[in-house]
Amino acid sequence: VLRRSAETFRSSHEGSDTSLTLDLPDAPILLRADPMRLEQIFVNLLNNAFKFTPPGGHVQVSVTAPVDDAADHVDVIVRDDGEGIEESMLQRIFEPFVQADTSDGRTQQGLGIGLSLVKSLAELHGGAVRATSLGRNLGSAFIVTLPL
Repeated sequence: VLRRSAETFRSSHEGSDTSLTLDLPDAPILLRADPMRLEQIFVNLLNNAFKFTPPGGHVQVSVTAPVDDAADHVDVIVRDDGEGIEESMLQRIFEPFVQADTSDGRTQQGLGIGLSLVKSLAELHGGAVRATSLGRNLGSAFIVTLPL
């Protein structure tokens, strides 16, 4: 699903000066999940990462593979080196229609429902999503946790 999401995303962003790398485990990780909804999650996160990463920036998708049979979840991390997110916004950005202010004065693109959708879809799969950032211009990471 992650490879397909990345290919779907790459084909719609050809010519972008932002690089996308995948760091995936060799063996597939099996989940009981709706692949179309998982793809919605990851394409939404990739769109946001590219939207808020300046030209020449980097977006990376990685997976923390289970280390043993006792593992009960997997984390998918979409990390960028873009604008970053103010600490006060880290929880609010998952609310419908909430958008963080941008430092460059440009108008917001989108409706502010993408991250709300990501959160809802992750929760419908028994998972969760959270965001981390060290602040303005220090990039961000979105971690989707899904049960195995």
